[in-house]
Amino acid sequence: MKRKQLLAGLMAMAVILTSAVPAPSVQAKNKEKAVGTTYYVSTVRGNDNNDGLSEGKAFYSLDKINDITLQPGDQVLLECGSVFEDGFLHIKGSGSEEAPIVIDNYGEGNLPVISTNGEGVWYQDYGKRLDSTGHKYKGYVSSSILLYDVEYIEIKNLEITNEAPKIEATYNALDVMNRTGVAGVAKDKGTLDHIYLDNLYIHDVIGNVYDKHMNNGGIYFTVFEPENEAETGIAKYDDVKIENCYVDYVNRWGIAVGYTYNWDKFKTAALSDETVAKYGSTNVEIRNNYVKDAGGDAITVMYCDRPLIEYNVSDGVARQINTTDYSQTGSGRVAAAIWPWKCKDAVFQYNEAFDTCQNQDGQAWDADYGDGTLYQYNYSHNNGGGSVMFCGVQAVNNIFRYNISQNDLGGVINPAGQPDAHVYNNTFYVKEGIDFIRTNMGGGPMVVENNIIYYSGEEAKTENWFKHTNANATIYDNNIYYNYANTPTNDANAITEDPKLMNPGSAPTAAAKITAGEITESIVHERTAFEGYMLADDSPAIAAGKEIENNGGKDFFGNPIKGTVDIGAVESDSEKVIASNDNEIKSAFYMVKDHTMYIPVLENNATSVKEVKEGISVHEAATVKVLDNGSEVTNGNIKAGMQVVIVAENGDENTYTIEAKNTYQWALDYAGPQQGNVWFAQVKYPGKDYENIKTYDSQWPNWVVDTYYGAGVDLPNHSTPSDENTHGLLMDTTTSETDGMSMAFRAPKSGKITIAVKDDEPYLRQSPNSGGSVILSFTKNGEVIGDTYELVTSLEKAEVGVREIEVEKGDWIRVEANNKNRPSKPSLHITPIVTYVDEAIVDPEPVETDKEDLAALIKYAKDAQEAPSYAYLVPKVKALFEKALADAVAVNTDAAAAQAEVDAAYDALLAKVHLLDFTGNAETLQSVVSIAQGKVESAYTKESWAPFKAALTAAEGVLEDVNALQTEINAARDELQAKMDALVKITVNKDKLAKLVADAAKYEAEITKYTKDTAAAFTAALEGARDVLETAEVQDEVNAAYSSLLSAIFGLRETPNKDKLEDLLGKVKAMDLSVYSAKTANAVKAAYAKAKAVFEDENADQKEVDAAVAALEKVVKAANAEAGDNASGNGSVSDEKDETSDKVASDNAGSKQTTGKTDKKAGNTAAKTGDSANAAIPAAVGLAAVLAAIMSWKKKID
Repeated sequence: MKRKQLLAGLMAMAVILTSAVPAPSVQAKNKEKAVGTTYYVSTVRGNDNNDGLSEGKAFYSLDKINDITLQPGDQVLLECGSVFEDGFLHIKGSGSEEAPIVIDNYGEGNLPVISTNGEGVWYQDYGKRLDSTGHKYKGYVSSSILLYDVEYIEIKNLEITNEAPKIEATYNALDVMNRTGVAGVAKDKGTLDHIYLDNLYIHDVIGNVYDKHMNNGGIYFTVFEPENEAETGIAKYDDVKIENCYVDYVNRWGIAVGYTYNWDKFKTAALSDETVAKYGSTNVEIRNNYVKDAGGDAITVMYCDRPLIEYNVSDGVARQINTTDYSQTGSGRVAAAIWPWKCKDAVFQYNEAFDTCQNQDGQAWDADYGDGTLYQYNYSHNNGGGSVMFCGVQAVNNIFRYNISQNDLGGVINPAGQPDAHVYNNTFYVKEGIDFIRTNMGGGPMVVENNIIYYSGEEAKTENWFKHTNANATIYDNNIYYNYANTPTNDANAITEDPKLMNPGSAPTAAAKITAGEITESIVHERTAFEGYMLADDSPAIAAGKEIENNGGKDFFGNPIKGTVDIGAVESDSEKVIASNDNEIKSAFYMVKDHTMYIPVLENNATSVKEVKEGISVHEAATVKVLDNGSEVTNGNIKAGMQVVIVAENGDENTYTIEAKNTYQWALDYAGPQQGNVWFAQVKYPGKDYENIKTYDSQWPNWVVDTYYGAGVDLPNHSTPSDENTHGLLMDTTTSETDGMSMAFRAPKSGKITIAVKDDEPYLRQSPNSGGSVILSFTKNGEVIGDTYELVTSLEKAEVGVREIEVEKGDWIRVEANNKNRPSKPSLHITPIVTYVDEAIVDPEPVETDKEDLAALIKYAKDAQEAPSYAYLVPKVKALFEKALADAVAVNTDAAAAQAEVDAAYDALLAKVHLLDFTGNAETLQSVVSIAQGKVESAYTKESWAPFKAALTAAEGVLEDVNALQTEINAARDELQAKMDALVKITVNKDKLAKLVADAAKYEAEITKYTKDTAAAFTAALEGARDVLETAEVQDEVNAAYSSLLSAIFGLRETPNKDKLEDLLGKVKAMDLSVYSAKTANAVKAAYAKAKAVFEDENADQKEVDAAVAALEKVVKAANAEAGDNASGNGSVSDEKDETSDKVASDNAGSKQTTGKTDKKAGNTAAKTGDSANAAIPAAVGLAAVLAAIMSWKKKID
């Protein structure tokens, strides 16, 4: 407050010019609200002495709202054209699911402006350090709107700015205060629900250049550590929607949601659904927002569960991520446009990114640390760091598909150390001189397939396709490389023909025209703007793509993907039909290595041709054949040397030779980074079934969870082959994130198997172990087989023996390790061996039973279900009947069912068939009840109402009983109808009301002489009374209309005479207040503002007008007294003389003060100030001289 007063004194109430943004035409929105209070705030006509409950009695300042704890259903409406200088809204109170709190505007004109100017300061504290010690986690923040532990809030249709005070230190100092347009904080209320922001124009929020995770930027939502998490629950958000906002020239962030104190629960690469659902924010949607010239990143979601980011536009962001603006430290000098951090299955689609400034990142899209990031249907152009980055060792399961990149800079793709990325069906239009892989941003494995890579240079480019990597890590396949002198050595299906795009390079080079404060429709370009990337009918890309599972089902334009896919981001609608050449095995129950297929072949438990063909999945248009010496075999059994042939739709064949394999040994069969088809490395997360581990170690031959743990083999590197001496490795994590690891065997055939391990195993392989033990078990489909074993001492073998069990094809046999407590050395040497026993499968003896009667009853029961009356069978009987029917069907189809089971099923079903008349159709009863419920008690005699009410209550009870029978329903209906027919009406007397309506006509004829509000209230009451005269059947209604109309007549107020007040306002407005003391000037200004509010108040009465005149004359008289003998020359006011208007007009010619926006080019926050011709200021000494020097213009009151 002291600082604010000091500024007020030094700046002498400088005139602030604010941008004029047209607002939608919005009328007061409380007319049809069922609950809540509507508060009006206006700097145009408000007064903080008002109650704020009507447009005519609006508050003046936002402080009045900050003093109120809002309730469900409340509305806060700011008048269009208002400017709240130094204002802020720090909301107290929450709405409810049924009645959210709404903050909006009303009236006509420009959006109301909250111009905070560094006020609205609060203290931010995450409660613990963040994931990097360099990240600031606590300190003071200035926020225009603060939503601290509040929920069910909707904010819309406002303009917000929060510039730095002019006395603040250098704009890019490290200690500059963080500032926000809208800040959200979740802390001590558990999950905060339903926070919606819509059509906010947020600009010139001048915060800290460097701080990434403070509430610093246009819109920033954070999550702090609760005071008592056990009591209030884990803090997080659910149902956050940010839509249609225009965010311009803010720093550091444009829009960010979700950074949390629980960051340390997300430390693994793969994120379990349980962890993210428990600690992450859910149902976050960021849609149709425009972020322009942000100092850092445009839009980021952090620690969110399946967020959706779509139809947004980023334009020219990362403006300050350079060595000039970002000069005080090099740490964190990175920013990209639209990206996630530590999210699960984030979806980014239909977004556009233009002109992101170059920095160490600078990409349009950045699949950063997180699990399952999907970018699809997006467009990028001229971004300094390229189109997309896959960033870091904890960025897993990334997919980039059906996007278009045009003339992105730096290097189109940035594979920056990620474990995996799948880049398919994109179109990359590469600018001349730009590499496909960005220098010093490579090395991460990825699969690049089905893409069009179109180099636009004049000469063919020689490309380093494996920059910072190799052909084993970066897999190219089936891409079109146009205008390149070379193709990747590992792309055997490379196409170098012209893809024949319709007009490549013609897509938009800038964002569509977007008007701030008026975003109501999609702001991205129409898809027709990208037609240059459609394929000509003779394009070699048509039907030349690889089949990729789960490809989203549509292309960049939304066209369905059907038949054989095309290459590139756009699917052709050409009628050209090309037969598929896909002859690959999609999945199989059998081990496959190179072109050998290993299948159990046993004499007494043979594998049939039919069984093998059913165990192999291929493309829908391909077929599977089995050949013996070149001839197709369609029945009989498999033997070694036969061939399995996959035949594509176009006739291409893919042949595998069958080899008998009856013993399976983990280490010898180990297939490196391939999961299946028989052996799998799996992990179990709490509350879930086992699933395949997704990450393979880049150095050691094992699958990994949380960097170290998983299943594999004990070899020094990937290139050393397994042999008889190789041990398998199995190790559970030492954290609580998992419930076990396993080596999993999926049975390729039904039969009897034995399960064993290598002779000298199992044992803890590292020494010494302490702090806990490992529980080892063998399971079949999750059920333990035999004993379990607790391994405590290192190098001490457990005797596990041999197990013999029956399996069905597809059964899961697992060797499971689960840590007990926290063993220091939990790694096991264990190598499972599964062997098929050559014994025939013995089918159960068939049982002779008589099912004829049961089958006939089942048919009768099913026919009964088709009858119309079945729909009205009471639920209790229906449930019993359907269960008996299902049980009978199961017994009837069970070949092993005994006669006793058949007879019992028959008897049970027959008993329920006998209940099929237990129906209840309550439709007619419902109709009668609905009519009865519309009756009003006061319209009828007490004697007739009492039995009617009893009948209605009874009928409602029957309706609520879903098992009520038809006889009960009919009886209730008939009784209610009879009592309703017997109701006796009370005679209604309308004479008194009719007379008052007639008398009111004289006021109606002169309605224009009354104030707006009192006239409106009278008119509404009169119209209501006339309606009651025509329709009312209840005396209470007539009486209420009479009272309402009488009160409205009493409340009529004539419009007062404001001529004297108007004249006085004009004279005071022309006063030159610079020659008075600050106290006197402020008193005149305050009195003027109040008087002006009364003058503009259409509902002010004569008493209020006269009081305003008296108050204003009083302060003017005091001002004239201070001026003394110089009153006639200093702009004083008197009734006898009026020379001030001419004098002021003359003195102020050419001296209008203007204030511009922040200097965007230099990143400097200093204001641009127009030239001023200063009027002469009387000479003074001491403080008066200092103030005169600071003051460069005269102050006019308005």
